Amino acid sequence: MFILPGFPRFAAVGAVVALAITAAAIPRGVAGCLEPREIPLVRRNVAPKLEAATRPQPIERGLDRPVIDGIGWVVGIPRKIILWDRRVANHHVSPETERAIDRYLADNGLDHVKVRINQYAPVSDWRRLRSNTAVAWPYRYTLGALSVAREAVLPGRIFGRDSYNPYTATVHVYSDGPAIAIKQAGHSKYFTRRRYPSTYALVSIVPLLDL
Repeated sequence: MFILPGFPRFAAVGAVVALAITAAAIPRGVAGCLEPREIPLVRRNVAPKLEAATRPQPIERGLDRPVIDGIGWVVGIPRKIILWDRRVANHHVSPETERAIDRYLADNGLDHVKVRINQYAPVSDWRRLRSNTAVAWPYRYTLGALSVAREAVLPGRIFGRDSYNPYTATVHVYSDGPAIAIKQAGHSKYFTRRRYPSTYALVSIVPLLDL
């Protein structure tokens, strides 16, 4: 045993004994809570119709729009500075980032999640909103409708940021960063496994309560 200079040996032995006694004193139920456990991959609240519509093409890319993407790049400068990463909101997502998010969705059984890479498609998102019966209709046609309308009026390709829309089960990616894309896909995993995804979606937008 390594002993610091000047530190009595009996004190070191006493510390080890104290730790052993403390560990033994922890109730078995409490100790079980501290053990690592595998996160179950059982899916909940996935709309079959939405899943069937998504599976043929889970990832879509927007067409090249140099002028629009250039404007979006400029609008995204503050976020580039805050995160100190020039890939943020650069609107040029590499195949590596696309493969990373595709692999994440496959590994976690998120067959119902659509990924839009630098794409503006509010009409398709409206169809997805209607098909996402995993979210209760009062939420879909209020908050969900507003989220789709916001994307239509303020396109994420210019004003938006990487995000996940729980009402349409859609991930929007504008940055060329695998970690950023996977973070948004991770939100879809949380929502899918909630017993009440509609209420969870509402609480997630309330300041402080979302914590």
